[in-house]
Amino acid sequence: MQESNWFKQGIGRPVYEHEQEFFTKVVEIFDKECPSQVNPLDTFLTGEGNPVLILIIPHHCLDGVSLVLWHEENHISIRWSHIGNLSTHDAIDFGIITHYIGKHPDWLNELSECLRGEFNREIIIRCKYSKKSTVLYCAKYYLHLYGERYIGRTIKGINHLRCLNTFRNKEFKTSLALTDNLPFCLKPKLSKVTYKKHKMQ
Repeated sequence: MQESNWFKQGIGRPVYEHEQEFFTKVVEIFDKECPSQVNPLDTFLTGEGNPVLILIIPHHCLDGVSLVLWHEENHISIRWSHIGNLSTHDAIDFGIITHYIGKHPDWLNELSECLRGEFNREIIIRCKYSKKSTVLYCAKYYLHLYGERYIGRTIKGINHLRCLNTFRNKEFKTSLALTDNLPFCLKPKLSKVTYKKHKMQ
């Protein structure tokens, strides 16, 4: 099987045989859609023993704001989380769930439709700047889901991030599929994670 550019990074967790159909379908969707705000090198794979496979897809510029696919034997959940540390899975556990998909006869098609919808789901970023300059010192992230749902925020590490004067807005909107770039980029930097090369089994 040809190696995919997606989910090459992992933490020593292979894709087991009972997960292969799910994993192959997800990779097929990403290969076809190629959401603009996702860098394949940022995507990675983790899990919780044999029963749970977790695929994490960070927005390239939002400091670990990620689409998360959680696969178990009988169902899949799709959620959004702000992930900065994978020493535990607390950030994933408390993420905003947007879909549950049971393993019914048409679950692969439902998965495809749900993922394409999530690629276009609006993410709202509200920014605060220093009073006399365009230095960004706080960004808060909200998901558009039955109104707005708070995901998380970034304060540390962006005190010296300067935006162009023409982009000193208090609010921006983006999605995984949006082609327009943000005026700043807070690349995902997860801590306490040792990455290892992952290959499809």
